[in-house]
Amino acid sequence: MLLVGLLAGLFLESRLGLAEATSAQAPPARVRIVPVVEETIAPRRSVTAELRSPQVADVASVEPGIVVEVLVREGDSIDAGEPIARLSDARLELELRIAEATLAAAEADVGERAAEERQAIRDLALVEESRAALAANERELLDAESARDVAAARLEAARRSVAVERTRIAFLQRRLADLSIAAPFDGVVVERFVEVGQWLPPGGAVARLVEVDRLEAWISVPQSVLERNARDAAGNVAVAPPFDREAVSLRIDATSEVLELDAVRIVPQVSRRGRTFTAIGTIRNPGRRLLPGMSATAYVPLGEPRPWLVVPKDAVLFREGGATVWTVRPGREGTPSAVPAPVEMAFPLGDRWAIERGGVRAGDEVVVEGNERLMPMSPVAPVVDETPTP
Repeated sequence: MLLVGLLAGLFLESRLGLAEATSAQAPPARVRIVPVVEETIAPRRSVTAELRSPQVADVASVEPGIVVEVLVREGDSIDAGEPIARLSDARLELELRIAEATLAAAEADVGERAAEERQAIRDLALVEESRAALAANERELLDAESARDVAAARLEAARRSVAVERTRIAFLQRRLADLSIAAPFDGVVVERFVEVGQWLPPGGAVARLVEVDRLEAWISVPQSVLERNARDAAGNVAVAPPFDREAVSLRIDATSEVLELDAVRIVPQVSRRGRTFTAIGTIRNPGRRLLPGMSATAYVPLGEPRPWLVVPKDAVLFREGGATVWTVRPGREGTPSAVPAPVEMAFPLGDRWAIERGGVRAGDEVVVEGNERLMPMSPVAPVVDETPTP
């Protein structure tokens, strides 16, 4: 037993020595770094926001009828123009056949009335010739003219009947097309209201469709933003807009993702209860990662500019314990090493973050690429990022 213990100890020591040698021989991790900069920026105030869909519709049926097919379920994506459900077309198909037969009869009547008109015109011409030869009297001429006029009126009435039937057929075809209830825009079905066999009245809702390829951020902004930004540094009333709408940014609470708003519009009404007004910004949603109803935090400019430390967004790692950046410090024998520095984020600035406080200073070098795999005091081979700072 003693011999076995000695052999096990020797084996363990050899393995540890091999691991230490392997670690010592491991090349430094290649990382990209940028310096921490200090900028004078107007602070941003965090306010609550909510993501909403710009289009939500309970898609309804124009025609009444029995539902014979439902083509979507909750969660299905659908493009504009694609059918959601179909209604029975048996009755309208019969009406269409009747209308087509009536049209054929009306067209035949037009031919008959046209022949009658031609006959009346020929008869009038013969009476006029006889009248010129003194073989017909005035009454016969007047009767022939009246017969021609009557034939022409009957022909016009027959032609109008044909037009009516053609319009009726077009109307029935439109009604038949409306039996297929289509999506008015690209979106996702979040709820459906009908099943096969159900009677659907005119205007009855079939499904609820929500647009998710783009979303709107509804931001609740306190009126103090207007009061503070309505005056310049000297206290005079400013002519500028209430606040810089392009400076508004959005952070999704669930993912910590910072997004830029395409456009921001203001609803010009202050709530009596909360003394806030609403700003609405549009965001793109590629991949449909974001969902309507998600909460977010918006950052709006408020207050006088002052110095802030600024780091790129890629330098910040958000964990359960808070935010961290990796700095590059001199290590043993002058080899650069990675050192984590906890920081407290103040507000986003596009693709950068302003730091409230933390373990970094202006000029420190922080890792923007390769920081996910770093360990404390691990050797690194830094490469300076040459991308110009905004």
